[in-house]
This record gives sequence, structure tokens and C-alpha cells, in this order.
Amino acid sequence: MNYFDYTSGSKVSQALSLVKEAKAFADRYGLERLDHLTGFPSVAENIANTQLNHSDLEILTEVETIGLKLNSTLVSLIMECTIQEVRYAIAVVEQARKRETLRNPEGLFYRVLEKKCKSNGFGF
Repeated sequence: MNYFDYTSGSKVSQALSLVKEAKAFADRYGLERLDHLTGFPSVAENIANTQLNHSDLEILTEVETIGLKLNSTLVSLIMECTIQEVRYAIAVVEQARKRETLRNPEGLFYRVLEKKCKSNGFGF
């Protein structure tokens, strides 16, 4: 008797896909990096719901690469936004750094991303 449903939409198939994504990420960036990123609640929640993919982990890495320190609030917002919106916020922070010394680059990143991601087209 087979207790597992291996159909393409099954939880087992989704979990196997998630494991493949995690392995590909770990092969590229290292296990320590994967472990660090999966420590954030919103990342862990997406893993539990098998909704996390390789691009989610890569965009978090891109944010850290420019020197921003991730916290659970930033990670939650990043996970709600598109990759293009996150990259836009990254570009804004990088441009601002060229003009002046930023006291709180994470705060600027958050404000830009929140406005870009949560905007409904009416400015509020």
C-alpha cells in the first residue's frame, strides 16, 4: 500500500522542489548563507508553506550584498514585493549613498520599498 500521493500538485512534490531549490542556493552561496536566511520568520513560513524559491533567497542576498542588515521586518516586506520593486529600492539606496552619507540606509530602503510595493496607484 502506498501512503504518499506523488502527483505533481502534491505536498511531497512541492517539498522535493523546495529541497532542490535550497540545494541549488547552497551550492551557489554556501550552507551558512542558507542557514542565515532561513532563520527569519517570514522565510521560514514560506518554507513551511513550500512557497519559497531560489529567487527569494537570491534577492535577500542582493540586499545584504549592498551592506544592508536584514531584520525580520525588512525580510517580511521584501517577501511581499516583486524582485523589480526590491531592485528599485536597492538602486535608490545606492544612488543616495553616492550623494551623501546615509545614517540609516535600512530605513531609507524600507520606506522606498514600502511606498513602491504597497502603493495602490493613488499615492496612498
